Amino acid sequence: MIQMTFYRWLEPFIDQRGPFAPAARYAHSDFDFPLTSNVSELSNYINYLNTRESVKRSFYSALEAYQAS
Repeated sequence: MIQMTFYRWLEPFIDQRGPFAPAARYAHSDFDFPLTSNVSELSNYINYLNTRESVKRSFYSALEAYQAS
């Protein structure tokens, strides 16, 4: 089974108000966002993003939920 990429996993959250919405909106406006399911690679990318801490927190919580799914 092919695992869904984090980018695709975030899509349903774009138009919501929940905790993953800021991450979803940011990822889908970032043309360089990695299209991978590799959590280490995603975590490194998020760590170096030049964005607000609240958006980074959203990413890290979404990444944690993604790993659990």
